Amino acid sequence: MICLGTTAFLYPPSVSPPLLTNVSSITFKSPLHSQVSKAPEGASSLVIQRHTTSGLFYLPHSQQAPSVADAGLKFRLHTLPVDAKAVADGDTLTVYVSNYSKLAPNALHKQIKYRIRLRGIDAPESSMPYGKEAKDELVKMIDGKCLDILIFGEDRYGRFVGDVYCNGIFVQDSLLKKGLAWHYTNYDKRPELEKWEKDARAKRVGLWTSPNPEKPWEWRKNHRANRHPPAHT
Repeated sequence: MICLGTTAFLYPPSVSPPLLTNVSSITFKSPLHSQVSKAPEGASSLVIQRHTTSGLFYLPHSQQAPSVADAGLKFRLHTLPVDAKAVADGDTLTVYVSNYSKLAPNALHKQIKYRIRLRGIDAPESSMPYGKEAKDELVKMIDGKCLDILIFGEDRYGRFVGDVYCNGIFVQDSLLKKGLAWHYTNYDKRPELEKWEKDARAKRVGLWTSPNPEKPWEWRKNHRANRHPPAHT
């Protein structure tokens, strides 16, 4: 795989995407042109004029990436190779993309950083049981690889929330099936994620070897309370 590190809407060249039948008149939102905003909605616009879909990057059908129409997709990143040190824990990483564009080949090139929160899962925190294993598994999957990331929004910590694909593997799928993450049902209702967690529970793999593992969101809540105990009156 050639890592170009770009932002694009990605469709197979042989298929007409449902909403992009006239690409010469469509404006795409992209955070990689002009000034970069933290929120996708504030990014500058990239206007594609008289370019066919064969010039765009695309995800293989086997990854079954959702469409813009039915999933609230904001934009997609095709990253530069990921460094192991960029993985903070089992569900958070930092990636870089290049702002290079064929539409402006002489523009100043630079790498743009994105903090990514894996959508729909919650891995154990680093100091929790299986926190190290979750981080190590994520590193093993993505270290030195280029990623395709589908961005759906931004969380309150300024991280972009997305689905991560690496060489045809849906990363959240792998972590859930190996019992290294919870399905984060407060923020994601996808039935396939629920099924993958249930399968891991049934097989008692990973964190599910414990009959009642502590939930990471409860662990965080308890530790916040311990750091800031209520004042005595």
